[in-house]
Amino acid sequence: MSAKRPAKKTFAPTARGPLNGVRVIDLSRLVAGNVLTLQLADFGAEVIKIEPPEGDTLRSWRVKGIETAWKVYSRNKKSVALDLRADAGRAIVRELAKSAAILVESFRPGVLEDMGLSPDELHAINPSLVIVRISGWGQDGRYRHKPGFGTLIEGYSGFASMNGFADREPVLPPMYLADCMAALNGYGAVLVALREVEINGGKGQTLDLPLFDPLWAAICDVDLPVTFHVSTGRDPRTARGNGGAVINYAVHSLSPTMEPLVNLCASGVVERFPKLSFGSIEAGIGWVPWMLTAMDEAYHKHHMWVRPKLKALPSDYFRANAFASFGEDAPGLDLMRDYGLSNNFLWANDFPHHEGTWPHSAAAIERTMAKLDDGERARVLGLNAARVFKFDIPARYRVFADVAALA
Repeated sequence: MSAKRPAKKTFAPTARGPLNGVRVIDLSRLVAGNVLTLQLADFGAEVIKIEPPEGDTLRSWRVKGIETAWKVYSRNKKSVALDLRADAGRAIVRELAKSAAILVESFRPGVLEDMGLSPDELHAINPSLVIVRISGWGQDGRYRHKPGFGTLIEGYSGFASMNGFADREPVLPPMYLADCMAALNGYGAVLVALREVEINGGKGQTLDLPLFDPLWAAICDVDLPVTFHVSTGRDPRTARGNGGAVINYAVHSLSPTMEPLVNLCASGVVERFPKLSFGSIEAGIGWVPWMLTAMDEAYHKHHMWVRPKLKALPSDYFRANAFASFGEDAPGLDLMRDYGLSNNFLWANDFPHHEGTWPHSAAAIERTMAKLDDGERARVLGLNAARVFKFDIPARYRVFADVAALA
């Protein structure tokens, strides 16, 4: 009996997909927007690609002289060249928006408003219009004004660092990972927003689609802890002359470590990414109780200026998601129990630095941890690190009741 031949595929220009009748205006450039609208076009939507007179920048990406990326990502679309710097070009976009279901753009935040095509103005023309705004870092926040493209996102998110080999330099992906992840996330969000309009009679929504968020969420989902080594991002050798060494160690090395922790706890990031695990390395712990108290005090007493409003206190997000490693820090251990931080502190020997405990670690542990009970010691000396970094606990340690109960 001969094998059954696969059915012959036909590509009739008159074939209709499930999104037939959905008009999409694509103002985006390069990869993310083009990939998003490609999914819509492949399923039958009428995608009108608006290019500048010189063409989408993606056309210049060539492989052996061939515009491979453009040929792939622009398929099934109509192309119109418009000068959006001119009133006539913007007038055509407004006219097209009247009959469109979806509009996609990837300008820097604020550019659409400068052109007189803000979401409010477009919704005044068409209240049902679903608008997708693609950018590197989002339409608001401290990085909204900065340029953002895939390579930056792949580096800043930590992906390049976790990719490749531990003993070599970070490795970028061999394709447009950040752009494509954002595009596919946006594609799903667009269909949900479109259904709300078509089925439930809702109004058109504006979707803020940063390239950063989907890749960051993926890293959170694979339980990759984000660590901030003491002095990360800033040279702590600021003070010179008398007292400089002490000032730099006690103040200038700590402040850049504390800043990202406060940022993550107070900015709403942990609410958006509840699986995120983050913490400080080699920065000590005595300052952590003060930091938690100061964050909550500011949240309560400066509530009229606090944005965003959180579902919990900033300190709650630290206790639930963060950690801090230390070598020898008696004040921090003295405060650990009172501030509910026995699940957040990790002992670590900072070898070969002068502030490390080697080769007297055992003596340092006895000297600073005598007040802790067996359960607290087990957490601080290993179980917390095993939980954060997904270490296996050797069987020889599981025979101890306190370890078995906490593991």
